[in-house]
Amino acid sequence: VVVDVVRRPVVTTENGHDGMGFPGLFLDQLLPRDGGFSLDDEFVYLTSQWGSVSKIIKIRLRDGSVKTVPICEDKSQNLLCVSEDGLIITESSPNEPHSIHLLPYSSHDNENNVRHLIAKLSPIAISTHSPLISQIDTTTLSYTLHRHTHSPNETNNTAIPPFESILLLPHHPSHHHNQTTKPKLPPLIVIPHGGPHTTLSTTFHPQYAFLTKSGYAILLLNYRGSVGFGQDFLETLAGSIGTVDVNDLITATNDIIAQNQVDPTRVAICGGSHGGYLACHAMGRFPNLFKVTAMRNPVTNVPSMVTATDIPDWCYVEALGSYDYSRYAPVTCKKQLEAMYDVSPIQYLENVTGPVLMGIGMKDRRVPPSQGLEYFYALRARRAAAANDNGMETTKLLVYENDDHAIDLPASEGDFWINTKRWFDQHL
Repeated sequence: VVVDVVRRPVVTTENGHDGMGFPGLFLDQLLPRDGGFSLDDEFVYLTSQWGSVSKIIKIRLRDGSVKTVPICEDKSQNLLCVSEDGLIITESSPNEPHSIHLLPYSSHDNENNVRHLIAKLSPIAISTHSPLISQIDTTTLSYTLHRHTHSPNETNNTAIPPFESILLLPHHPSHHHNQTTKPKLPPLIVIPHGGPHTTLSTTFHPQYAFLTKSGYAILLLNYRGSVGFGQDFLETLAGSIGTVDVNDLITATNDIIAQNQVDPTRVAICGGSHGGYLACHAMGRFPNLFKVTAMRNPVTNVPSMVTATDIPDWCYVEALGSYDYSRYAPVTCKKQLEAMYDVSPIQYLENVTGPVLMGIGMKDRRVPPSQGLEYFYALRARRAAAANDNGMETTKLLVYENDDHAIDLPASEGDFWINTKRWFDQHL
């Protein structure tokens, strides 16, 4: 099957809403275990990223034409397997944990399709002291998909689709109008994804649901370089990290603030890996906007990372724009090192005024622990002589000895997000 690479998907308008045509194939896996072929071998079914939504698509083998399997516009789906009765899929959204469904073949071309629920899946508790979340009450957590136009100061983005974000909002009595008090807007936590070539989907993220149900608005950011928006959109970030991704971060944050749904004086940023890289940039370059951060295994100093990481090509491609894959080049020249430093957030360390929580996985080979430790200890040394008058801790380090890049061992992941919630409670 040959499906052409889509450089720039068509931007469409339907029923007054902007949309995006097929952006190309962006797959987490090539095929389901059973091959994903229809019973008549006319189609192959796949899960592909389409903007900020994971969608099930079917490709006609005869001509390579692509159609979505219509289910729910803003919820994300994933194909598990193909059965005699139809597709077995999972479905979720930011306010609804995963469920498993049977989607009969007869409904694939029907916008009002019928699917049969097989099971609802609850997030797993990592402690006997923490109850399971069997169902998120949609009246206490809502989400909306937002599209943002690029900065008018940039001239190289003609016809590139808008980038997207997903806003999760808590609904609590204190956030609404009443006769005696003004509404109390929730603080905002901006979360750019890592990678940088991945995407935050409209799927259920238990850690973000936890923060939202704790009273925080969450903005999940899919900046340029994310997958699911066409090939040009993806490639525009190479050689431009620290610029186009930071511009999108600021644009999306200001767009959401302008909608008067969040408190503009209480904005935080949280991210891991490249998301942590952006968090460091935000805290050092926009200290009046971002008041506090929590990050995991962030990239802080690209020239000191390039000879220590298991992906030195990442440093070349993202910072310089290209890499010669025909040879291994562990030693960079002075000009390259200077260019890598120019996109590194550690250069803005002197400007960081807000509290910083740092989580480090000591077995991380992707972003070596030295990246976060270098940043943390340099920042703490600068603050040692100027103690906080109210005695509040403004730098904190969480070390996970047995974790790698993801910090996803159950106890470690739970510890990090509980500490993150406490950190924001204290400083926002």
